[in-house]
Amino acid sequence: MILVDTSVWIAYLRGEPTAAAGALQGWLDRGAPIAVTSVVAQEVLQGVRDEAAAATLERYLASQWRLEFGDPWQGAVLSADLFRRCRAAGVTVRSTVDCAIACIALEHDAELLHDDVDYVRIGAVEPRLRLL
Repeated sequence: MILVDTSVWIAYLRGEPTAAAGALQGWLDRGAPIAVTSVVAQEVLQGVRDEAAAATLERYLASQWRLEFGDPWQGAVLSADLFRRCRAAGVTVRSTVDCAIACIALEHDAELLHDDVDYVRIGAVEPRLRLL
């Protein structure tokens, strides 16, 4: 399973020719299983200015596989722990949301397709995180 981060969705939807957006397009063309989380959907949808486009995009994102924490409380605790481990290692993570997304990927043993340096930093601290 491939969990797609907000950074990739935004580039993909804007038609930006990034490597990650191209990889997403390739997986979509092949019908590969890709997933989103509710927080990724929130981040993507909050940037859409047109209500009709937002509704269409929401339906599309909802049609993808969805990965969430099995236990939201435990997920929050694990995300906070990951953030603290990064900080203790001298790694600055700019967004606590990225720690939550990384932990969701870990919980579901999903590969994380991203275009965000925070995940590279997190991956240096948490080697089980599989990054694309």
